[in-house]
Amino acid sequence: MKVKLILALGLMAFATVSWAECSKSEEIKLISEGFSKIEISGICDIRAKSTAKPNLKSKWIIPKKSTCLAKGGKLYDGICGANWQEAKNICNASGGRLPSLNELTDVIKECGGVIANFDSDGKKVYPKKLEKNMENSKYKSCYKQNGFSSSGVYWSSSHVVSDAKHAWSVGFMSGGIDGNSKLLGHSVRCVRHR
Repeated sequence: MKVKLILALGLMAFATVSWAECSKSEEIKLISEGFSKIEISGICDIRAKSTAKPNLKSKWIIPKKSTCLAKGGKLYDGICGANWQEAKNICNASGGRLPSLNELTDVIKECGGVIANFDSDGKKVYPKKLEKNMENSKYKSCYKQNGFSSSGVYWSSSHVVSDAKHAWSVGFMSGGIDGNSKLLGHSVRCVRHR
């Protein structure tokens, strides 16, 4: 009887309080296992922090117009574009560095897109992945909110292993990655030093 009374009082107390990552059934289970309200709050806080999406914007730098132009870049619809070496120089002058291929593809994954790589996906899978990304409105909204354009292909700092004259680039509209000549002009987005 005493246990049921404590459980009932606990449930009443939790009826007005809810934590981001604990459902009512999880709260009830934690109460029945003997956890206090303070302990449950801590458990739910830890869950919320571990499942929270990172703020992608905080690690990225959009080069200033003046820095872009001073380091050899050009502006295309307000977006800095440059060849690979200029892109590296622009990022250094902006207080950051050119992002790795993994850092760029992490944005695709964190926004709910899929990575399309012709070399590894093959002729049948590759176009299906591109189409899936282009039809995914949540994916489009996410990468745009994080400062990436659908019209740009972005340089990475990662070289194509088989050819040092090429570096990997990422197109966010399609989620496609490709190895391009470092002499081509692509969009520049920089990542902060850690």
